[in-house]
Amino acid sequence: MFKNSRFTLFCVFIFCSFISMGQSKDDNVIISGQEDTYRYLKNGNKDFQIEEKSVIEYTCIGDVKPITVYKFYSATSEITKVRVKGIKRVVPRYEMYQSKSLFYSDTRVCYFSLPFSKKNESAQVTFVKKSSDLQSLFFIPISDDQFIKKKVIRFEVPDWMEIDLIERNFDSSIQKDSIRDDKNRTNTYIYTVENQKAIKQEENMPRYAYPYIYVIPRSVRVDGLKQPLFDNFDHLYAWLHNYVLLSGNKEDIVKQKAQEITNNCKTDDEKIKALFSWVQDNIRYLANEYGIEAYKPDAAHEVIRKKYGDCKGMSNLLKCLLHAQGFDARLVWLGTKEISIDSSVPLPLGDHMICALKWNNTIYYLDPTAKFMPFGQYPQYIQGKTVLIEDDKNYLLEKVPILPPSSNTESLSCEFTIEDQSLRCKSKIEYSGESKQDIMSAIQSTKNIELMSALKTFLERGNVQDKVSDIELSGANSLSEKMELTYNEVRKSNIKKHANELFIGMDSFRDFNTMGIDTAKRQNDYLFTYKRHIVRDERLLIPKGYRLKSYPSNLKVEEKGYSFVLNYTIVDNKIIYHKEITILEPWLKKADFSTWNSNIEKLKKAYLEQVILIQTSDTNED
Repeated sequence: MFKNSRFTLFCVFIFCSFISMGQSKDDNVIISGQEDTYRYLKNGNKDFQIEEKSVIEYTCIGDVKPITVYKFYSATSEITKVRVKGIKRVVPRYEMYQSKSLFYSDTRVCYFSLPFSKKNESAQVTFVKKSSDLQSLFFIPISDDQFIKKKVIRFEVPDWMEIDLIERNFDSSIQKDSIRDDKNRTNTYIYTVENQKAIKQEENMPRYAYPYIYVIPRSVRVDGLKQPLFDNFDHLYAWLHNYVLLSGNKEDIVKQKAQEITNNCKTDDEKIKALFSWVQDNIRYLANEYGIEAYKPDAAHEVIRKKYGDCKGMSNLLKCLLHAQGFDARLVWLGTKEISIDSSVPLPLGDHMICALKWNNTIYYLDPTAKFMPFGQYPQYIQGKTVLIEDDKNYLLEKVPILPPSSNTESLSCEFTIEDQSLRCKSKIEYSGESKQDIMSAIQSTKNIELMSALKTFLERGNVQDKVSDIELSGANSLSEKMELTYNEVRKSNIKKHANELFIGMDSFRDFNTMGIDTAKRQNDYLFTYKRHIVRDERLLIPKGYRLKSYPSNLKVEEKGYSFVLNYTIVDNKIIYHKEITILEPWLKKADFSTWNSNIEKLKKAYLEQVILIQTSDTNED
């Protein structure tokens, strides 16, 4: 996924939090006071700037530990002042921002440590940052890494500058006011924030559930004339599309590669799928955040040469390959998180680029960074998102289709017999959609010589009594709709004999058995990576010399966002166990944690129940 340098500022600055009030006992350092002032400045008639001044008071209230203070900036901005009062010998460092998730970024960071030496010690930090780009300020986070006792945010806007301020996720702890200065012909908008809890990063959490402000720079007046900035989507698209035109693709190289890829294809369907899968399989995704505002895609021929690219470069290459074969392909901008392209907010909020194909009166969305995702299937992070599709000098605003959980099915089918107090069977597991993507990603990261050993460990699920052999793997590529695992299994862990009875646990995987949520610790909502559909069909042949004594009750849990269904049926001499777990809505709200935990307990209890077979009196033990 691509992220422009400005988008990076809030992605790396804020990891997100669930909003709740009050100071935590775990807070060691708090922000006891903060004032942020944003001023729009003009030097002459066409030289514009944004000045950002932050004065932050940090106070050590708990364990005496150092904290890191940082400020991000970009190629169009500079930090003109850094001052620290209260703690001596603090030396700021200026470096390029680095992250394990990024191959390269042109974002810069100024940072330093505040080494507190005693409790109740305070330090005041002042940053002054100036930017030459009026379009560089569009997202203001409210929360911080530390608890905020009080914070004031001011926007000083002269009459020659037109902006809109749009609040998101605000509550009663944030108050807004405004002041008009007729003498200086400015409007000052003031936000006062009190008692904002520190951000807590947790696994599987939404990124942007905290309060923030969109700053929409609508227009600026130059020589008395209105000059649009992000006044509407026409202006936004023109700004974005201009960077695409700078790519400089060499069509002859791309055309030769497209012909090479499709040489053995007989139909358009085969050509499309071959080109899509070639980019998925042969171009390594590396997150790059550089170039002209990080919006300019790398040239298609350069991506072919280097064999790597970010989402912009990979999507541009796929578009050009499809064009070379006569298909109508376009680039697409979208956001993959809660902050994304919003038809009411004409801002460059996208963090991702994909390719769209208009074919057979349908728009198909192709994300080449989603390895092993076949044509016509979409990863969860783009489903339902508003997308901006290039259309020469015009554009299209569309939504990516939302797919049902069944598109991500993981299904097990097996029939057990009982021999030597062991359950024996030949099993088959099928993976489609993102369940296929998950396991294929794990397979790809495993060395070939270790693959079968890793699969064996996975299928045996840590049970030393169980043995898996003769593993076969098929459909392990980006073209296949499904991936299949077949294997032989001897399972002893789920069968016990006591006197003349056999006790059998029918469920092999016990899915979601450990999915309870610690409500005492978790602060944020929970996000599943994608909608899930897990199906288990396990059959047991009742052996000669035994009859069924009892079997577990069925379980049916149906909530708005998910369902758990476990059914037992008896057909002839077989016990048929059918389970379906469906995640309909990936976002599990904190308010629903209690109900979720209660249902997980029901599921765990159901897993403990067993089928009981009793030896018949008129036969010998089988």
